[in-house]
Amino acid sequence: MSITQKPAVSLANLSFTWPDGTPVFRHLTATFEAGRTGLIGANGTGKTTLLRIVAGELSPSSGGFTSVGSVSYLPQHLILDTTTTVAELLGVQQRLIALRAIESGDVSATHFDVL
Repeated sequence: MSITQKPAVSLANLSFTWPDGTPVFRHLTATFEAGRTGLIGANGTGKTTLLRIVAGELSPSSGGFTSVGSVSYLPQHLILDTTTTVAELLGVQQRLIALRAIESGDVSATHFDVL
């Protein structure tokens, strides 16, 4: 990471404990650069809990974190919605519609703006 580039996510002395008193992690300090990042570890070590905290779904017990830009994660368990297309799930539906329109001869500037 260059000196002028800020980390996308920075964890500072982050801890999380479940309401029943079970600790997940304590005093976690780390930085992650922008871009896709994968967390690897054994089941039950707190990977998903950490991602849920950074995504704003859970609050840490102590410590804190900062993030630059948006942070999201792909959950382990997805609810299948059979009415949603793959293009919609990936967020490219409008681009595909514009591309198909251009390919069929429609040269409207609106389609090019979408792409």
